[in-house]
Amino acid sequence: MTSSKPKFKRILLKIGGESLMGREGYGLSLEMARKIASEIREVHDLGIEIALVMGGGNIIRGGALAKDGGVNKATAKLLFLDY
Repeated sequence: MTSSKPKFKRILLKIGGESLMGREGYGLSLEMARKIASEIREVHDLGIEIALVMGGGNIIRGGALAKDGGVNKATAKLLFLDY
């Protein structure tokens, strides 16, 4: 018999930018973001505190967002500590 009480009170969840791409294989998928958010909500509703780290370096580095925002590749790497 399993306990209904969660094993942990707090968790750290790191979501890589690649997991937000969905089926397209690039960019962000709203469908995938909603699915992940729903799953996070289910865990939160169990009473578990969640610290969330979101990846996004693959979106910033060399992409349109970086160019439009004036961020070059080298700066993006420093911002995301991606070496």
